Amino acid sequence: MSSKTSARPNQKWVVFLSTSVGTAIEQYDFLLFGVLAASIFSKLYFPSFDPLMGTLASMGAFAVGVAGRPIGAVIAGHFGDRVGRKSMLLVSLITMGAASTAIGLLPTYESWGIWAPILLITLRLAQGLALGAEQAGASILAVEHAPKELRGLYGSFPIIGSYLGALMAFATLAIMALISGDSFTTWGWRVPFLASSVLLVLGFAIRSRLDETPAFEALQDNKAKNPLMEVIRSSPKQLIVASFIRFGNFGFSTIIMVITLSYATTVLALPRSVILNAISIAAFLALFTVPLIGYLSDKFGRRPLIMCAALCTIFFSWPYFLILQTKDTVWITCAIVFGFAIITPLCFSVEAAFFSEMFAARTRFSGVAIGQQIGSLVAGTFIPMFAPLALAQTGGDPWPIALFSTAMGCAMALAVYLARETRGDALDPGAKLLSKRAMVS
Repeated sequence: MSSKTSARPNQKWVVFLSTSVGTAIEQYDFLLFGVLAASIFSKLYFPSFDPLMGTLASMGAFAVGVAGRPIGAVIAGHFGDRVGRKSMLLVSLITMGAASTAIGLLPTYESWGIWAPILLITLRLAQGLALGAEQAGASILAVEHAPKELRGLYGSFPIIGSYLGALMAFATLAIMALISGDSFTTWGWRVPFLASSVLLVLGFAIRSRLDETPAFEALQDNKAKNPLMEVIRSSPKQLIVASFIRFGNFGFSTIIMVITLSYATTVLALPRSVILNAISIAAFLALFTVPLIGYLSDKFGRRPLIMCAALCTIFFSWPYFLILQTKDTVWITCAIVFGFAIITPLCFSVEAAFFSEMFAARTRFSGVAIGQQIGSLVAGTFIPMFAPLALAQTGGDPWPIALFSTAMGCAMALAVYLARETRGDALDPGAKLLSKRAMVS
């Protein structure tokens, strides 16, 4: 492969650091809110509601961030295809860091009244806009810098960052939860958010050293005038495939990271630390499974690994909740590790290369961003609202959540079945990598 389509020698480590560390920072910020929405924010920002409605309101604030991601994806997709990948990643990093720091400084309902939850939701929306830009941008940047035979491995770099961010978030909260008395509720939860300002400076320093991708530079005058409309007209099936795959995998990940904590602490009366520690262990192990899976996709293809993730989601959803109900710390940790360090990485590690290879360079940012975030929007807004209501209706029995998780796995499997293998496809600017014959009718 020519130098125009692979990483320059002095940029390889910069690519790794800028995509993994930058994504880690943004994922850290985003997940902090999700975890605290399930356990703290309902009391601090929605205290006038009864416990169920307070939980729904705080989870609704979490869902606002997910809802903002497709908006961020559309905006970043347009400018990412018109202006460049690197500039959008810098903007997303600054937006996320500023919003998270502001959350750490935000007064509670007791001090500011109704303005406190309004500002909390506004800042959460800003987080969603930033992450909608970050996930697609980092993935594309890594893949477009990669040698042809290592796109899966390079594409896993941002996913390493995502799990590193999860590890940072859950480990930090686990440590802060050790604070005695009510200190965690009053001020301890703010510390991780305020740390975002330091992480922002670090991430910006690393990311600003990165070159623009060779594929984007080669576009020159071949850039799409309206990337959103062009990708909708030229690649509707690719968008559907990407959305269904992301819907299933992101949904299952949300159940593990967000719903499990709420279910375990409110229904099973387990200590918060049991789940936080288990997810921290899983996130640490995923730092090793993610690049391995990305590399395996370069050897064996993208579809087999994603199909494996879909089948595991289908068949593990019910045993997962049965294991949680044992209240056995060891078994719960094993279940969360299997789901978070193996099942979800089987898809997340491969997505970057698989989705990037589906779309032409001139609309790649828009295509990947919109495909990812449509799926994230459906799963990430529905599940946090659906789960508390389902548990309330069933008296704490999680079977509706397990049933929905199984359905998400089926959606993933269908999407993979309809797609074709893309490993080895060209990333030539303007090339239409998935023709009408690329999908099984």
